Amino acid sequence: YARCMSILYQLFALLCERQPREGALPPAAILAGVEALRENFRNPDLTVKHLADLCFVSEVYFRRIFRAHFGCSPLQMLLQLRFDYATQLLTSGYYTPKQVATLAGFSDVKYFRTAFQKHFGRSPSSMIPKAHIPQEQRI
Repeated sequence: YARCMSILYQLFALLCERQPREGALPPAAILAGVEALRENFRNPDLTVKHLADLCFVSEVYFRRIFRAHFGCSPLQMLLQLRFDYATQLLTSGYYTPKQVATLAGFSDVKYFRTAFQKHFGRSPSSMIPKAHIPQEQRI
């Protein structure tokens, strides 16, 4: 029993080392890029190269440090931020899916619909309270 518990605690310790602590700042080398990502995720022209350039590091190095700290790629984080924002807009009931796609930083509405459906398993239209948007405006 003691041996099993020891192994279990070692696994927990390894998991805690891998995950950033709540509120922990990213490494200084990529801090400017992470802040730019959080502030400008709605910009459809935002790229990982632009974020790496802000940090004066290579794209490969930026991706490696970002993944080590956050556990996902910068692109995955960008999509997650956009999806979270899109979900807020959709559930408010004030915007059509086309408007939400544009406001959330997606330049292509069809890609937004496909990616949203793949991520959530349901269409963007299904997130809108039905009383708010007329049927002909849903995508």
